[in-house]
Amino acid sequence: MKKFTFALSVTLFLFASLFAFADSPRKVLIEEATNTSCGPCAAQNPTFQLYIRNNFSDVIPLIYHAWWPGKDDPMYLENTVMNEARIKYYGIDQIGVPNVRVNGKIAPKSSGWYDGAAGDTVAINTEVNNYRGTNSPVTMTVAETRNGTQCSVSVTINTTQSLVGKKLRVAVVEYYISYPNPPGTNGEKEFFWVARQMLPDHNGTTLDLNAGSNKTYNFSYTIKSTWKAQQIYLVAFIQDDNTKEVLQAAQNLKVAKVQVTGPNPFLTIPRNGTVNYTFNVTNPSSELMRVNVALNSSSSYIPTSWNATLSTNQLILQPNQSQSVTVTLKAGSKAEFSIVGVDFIPNVQTPYEQALGYFYALTEDTKYAFYALTNSPSPIFAYQAILTNSKYANDAAILPFALDVINSYSMANFDLAVLGFNFALRGVLGGYFAESSPLYASLNSLISAGKSILLTSEVDLSFAYGTQGSQTARDFYTNKLFINKAQNPVLRVTVDNNGYITGINPYPATGVTGDPIGNGINLTMNQYNQSSHPYFIVYTDILQITNPSKAKAFLFYDNNPSAIGGVRVENGNSRLAYLTTGFEGIANPTQRNGFANKIIDWLLNKQTAKTGPQIALSLTAIDFAEVVVGTTASQTFDISNTGDEPLIINELYIDRDFDPDTVFNIQNPPTLPLTIQPNQKYTVTVT
Repeated sequence: MKKFTFALSVTLFLFASLFAFADSPRKVLIEEATNTSCGPCAAQNPTFQLYIRNNFSDVIPLIYHAWWPGKDDPMYLENTVMNEARIKYYGIDQIGVPNVRVNGKIAPKSSGWYDGAAGDTVAINTEVNNYRGTNSPVTMTVAETRNGTQCSVSVTINTTQSLVGKKLRVAVVEYYISYPNPPGTNGEKEFFWVARQMLPDHNGTTLDLNAGSNKTYNFSYTIKSTWKAQQIYLVAFIQDDNTKEVLQAAQNLKVAKVQVTGPNPFLTIPRNGTVNYTFNVTNPSSELMRVNVALNSSSSYIPTSWNATLSTNQLILQPNQSQSVTVTLKAGSKAEFSIVGVDFIPNVQTPYEQALGYFYALTEDTKYAFYALTNSPSPIFAYQAILTNSKYANDAAILPFALDVINSYSMANFDLAVLGFNFALRGVLGGYFAESSPLYASLNSLISAGKSILLTSEVDLSFAYGTQGSQTARDFYTNKLFINKAQNPVLRVTVDNNGYITGINPYPATGVTGDPIGNGINLTMNQYNQSSHPYFIVYTDILQITNPSKAKAFLFYDNNPSAIGGVRVENGNSRLAYLTTGFEGIANPTQRNGFANKIIDWLLNKQTAKTGPQIALSLTAIDFAEVVVGTTASQTFDISNTGDEPLIINELYIDRDFDPDTVFNIQNPPTLPLTIQPNQKYTVTVT
């Protein structure tokens, strides 16, 4: 019996030992080098970050910040030695950013990309799939204890293969960093999984573990005042410096985040009225979570005289529980478009992600829509112009130029749509982008509805007729604007041999004499000033009119009437104006507003066929009910003119065939003929 017990004990020990050193699922370390002033980084990072989030169960991200193209990247400056060492370790300083390594290897590019591109998630995923679902001979656990800002870290390694000479690297990582304003020039304000420090440093710890070994390595660090303690966690990985392959990675990350849902976020709101929008907030975790709720001032646009209030500022959510938060939005009297962003921030002591909920509200009866893009300011300047015109100002609003907005608020509901695309956004009206087709569908719906359109674009006409342009764009220019390009676009700046702009060149823009828009217009474009007006035009298309009975020139360039830069078009009941220079090219605000308003006036002051006078009665029968003998009662009704010309009434009387006893009379009858102007009324009292 004792022998059996001994044998069983040995067997259990062996099984326990084998279990302790069993292979573990392979985690994939994805390292990226980026920079806050790198344009391609800003373009690729959203796609890269989405890929990481969608594959978080298999991958561990770690981000380093480079010292170029912007040397003032604050996340690089936080630890220059570490960032430079890790980026140079992979030779990325000889390649450029953004650049990615997957388990220490560069992912071969897929079609249209370069090797290591952060946005090439097809290539990244192919490399990740080489490890996904496989096991590593190394098992790692990462643990941490904190005493205020003093932190102790332990990394335990169990291995079934020799790790002698391999390096253990431990990174202190900040999960989420945000800035109120972009810290660089590429517009990014939010950064994830940023390496802050390495323990003991970037060189790592040389391992001496044989197969079947286990060991715990201890480190310490101090949380800096510039870090958010709740967002700090640890990433550990084992790397072969000879091949740079990462053999295994681990982290102690536990992210708190709520799920936020809501109904259709695109609303309309009555003038001086209110709307309510309700978010549903769910705690998907197995632990109680407190969530702070606040309006996000940086991502919201609440117009002056509008007000947004929250039903609560904090939620206490049990595991898997949902609660609602209602936002009440009150509008003013002017047409506006409001963006309301609400932050849902877990109040925890571990890394967290704030969830952001949005909804949008457009004032009912908005007539004039100006579609704004951050880096194409022409519609914004046109909007500023219409605000100086009391005839239209109260009914004009700025809307973001985005597919969801275009699809949710039909352009055909507006009397005027204003859009502008500078050189940087060439191709939108040229038919190249995803937004191009729905935009043209919306523009055509405006024309069919007899509405007005104002377009500014530097080179989209030339783009449309180039190899990347679409037939839809060419059809619009040919059949709706009746124009073609007369020549290649004219360059309005000076560039060096590398294509960099070295000078801004002013040029004259002159209105066509006698034209309802162009008459009296004399402008000098591109009067650039870095401090007072940092805007300029890069190129201008030169237009050729293909149907003079439909399209009329109202502006030309360079004192040459043949160098047409602006046309106005009457297409059925619709009016269109097209300019190959944006309003940002006019530095003088008085001239800019005056010019824009002349165009808007012409677009909106259309001659329509008159309907003539139209009579309408508020009552078609008068009922006195019962009237006591010897007393008098009275009733009133309105005669209204709902037409567009004066209504003249020559006779107004009681028909005595129906009242032979003259019981009814008109009190204080008007002097005839009675004239009622359009949209006016006359009240008749019968006793």
